Amino acid sequence: MSMIFYNSQLHGVTFERQAKSYIGINLTVSSDRKVVELDMVASIQQLVDKHLDKDYRSYSSPAGNDLFELTTDSTPLPKGNKFLSIVMSLMYIARLVRPDILLSVVYLSTRSQEPTEQDYKKLLRILSYLKATIGIKLRLSCDNLHIQCHCDASYGSHHDGGSHTGYWISLGTTKSYLYAKSVKQKIFATSSTEAELVAAVDSVKTITWIQNLINEINIQHIPQSTLYQDNKSVIFLIKDISKHRRSTDDMVADTLTKALQGQLYIKLNSSLLGVRILDLQTIANVTRVCYTLYTIGSNNYIK
Repeated sequence: MSMIFYNSQLHGVTFERQAKSYIGINLTVSSDRKVVELDMVASIQQLVDKHLDKDYRSYSSPAGNDLFELTTDSTPLPKGNKFLSIVMSLMYIARLVRPDILLSVVYLSTRSQEPTEQDYKKLLRILSYLKATIGIKLRLSCDNLHIQCHCDASYGSHHDGGSHTGYWISLGTTKSYLYAKSVKQKIFATSSTEAELVAAVDSVKTITWIQNLINEINIQHIPQSTLYQDNKSVIFLIKDISKHRRSTDDMVADTLTKALQGQLYIKLNSSLLGVRILDLQTIANVTRVCYTLYTIGSNNYIK
């Protein structure tokens, strides 16, 4: 969507100002036609009304610190339950307009074969969070095609020792949301460095695919793409660490691999969605300075 919006600006294509609907997504274009906001309020409200009690407690984050924890004595849900149906409905929403719930939904999808009451409580927490934040929209405002990817991995976070990959791809100096991925790694890493390398390789493949797509639609003057990483060992393995700059700032991709809480979650989530959330209005447009792992030229070769 960000690329389409930017390309339309280049070629003088205009949008209607009023909200439009497409595959369940409401689109609202600003009066200056520089910002598009996306939401799925109707779909979220339908899920909440159907599966969440009105007096269910409210949450400010989609997952607790126990997201990856499993209790062996938790009662299995009866056959014919709607756990998988709810998870897939949430997955659709997460993929399109609410990447802030992606980690929680992806994890619970791994529990869909034999879900327990513990898993169902975690599912209800996501619904409760969506109910509390139903007004949040995904904000797109793309000023150029500079691809930036923030990549992270959580080592050994799954109960079987598997690690988790998460990365967020944005466009332009406004860091307009383009794509996010949160997934359990298929390879069992033996260290945090190895898990971070697996995540980095996966994100590079996606960046390369996006670059090829941009080239395919004949958009010229593609800036170099940048991949950000916060693991010093990974950076050292790929390039001389003296050429890279360190920052103590937090990685936005952490929201895709860790069940963050409180102000840190709100801060990083604001950048992910490109919106001002709750009391952290001043950081909505903050540009994150992270480790630069390496840049990828438009010829798709690592420099």
